[in-house]
This record gives sequence, C-alpha cells and structure tokens, in this order.
Amino acid sequence: MKDTGFLPRMCALCIVAGLAACAAPGDISRDNPDFFLVRADRENGQLSGGFNPAGFTPGEVARLVGEICTGGRLASFGTGAGGELVSFAATCAGGVADGARVAEIERAGPGTVVIEILGSDGRGNIRTRRTVVAL
Repeated sequence: MKDTGFLPRMCALCIVAGLAACAAPGDISRDNPDFFLVRADRENGQLSGGFNPAGFTPGEVARLVGEICTGGRLASFGTGAGGELVSFAATCAGGVADGARVAEIERAGPGTVVIEILGSDGRGNIRTRRTVVAL
C-alpha cells in the first residue's frame, strides 16, 4: 500500500489545532522562545502574533511570516512594544497562501526553522503545508 502522507498531515493538523485552541500563543512563546504562532486572516491578508525576542529577531520574524504569503512577499510588517513578548502585525502583498488560518513556527536546530501552515480551501477541505527554512 502506498503511503499518501495522510497520517503525517493529520498529526500536524491535530498538533496545530490543539495548540491554537488549548493555549494562548503567548503562554507557549514565553515558555519556548524558539516557537510562535501566527494568526492569518485570509480575507484581508493580515497576519498577527507575538514572539519571544530571546528566540527570534524582528527581521527573522518578518522573513518567516512572509513564507505564509502568496509569493512569499509582505506588503508591511511592524512590531509593538511588549513585556516578555513582542507583538507583530503584517500584511501579505498577494494574500495568504494555502487558505492559511494559523501557522506554527519553530526553530528546529541551528539555522533551521520549520513552518507548519493549517488552512482550508473555502469548500470544507483542510490544507496543510510544512516548509523548512534556513536562517
């Protein structure tokens, strides 16, 4: 039987959905500076979230959240003051890719970050994408 990759996608879906639903993104990012969540509004191409500056620089975050955009391009990116976390807001130049609703970004080792995107096609079908990015 050919492995279609269904099980790994379902595992990723459960992990991302569970993290998004059960814990505040800030709680996770405070405890693990190498991890942050991104909320995506596919109707207007806006992205938002918060990251721990002990794990990522604003420049790295801008580059990484750009991967969620169609064509990989941001129209704007800004950060806000915060305590332990730095909030950010961005707008995709060409809208969000893959019908994204939420993305999980985590450093996987020195110079490597994994981005897992969960979204839908607007017809009830779930879409996932996993990208490994070199920093």
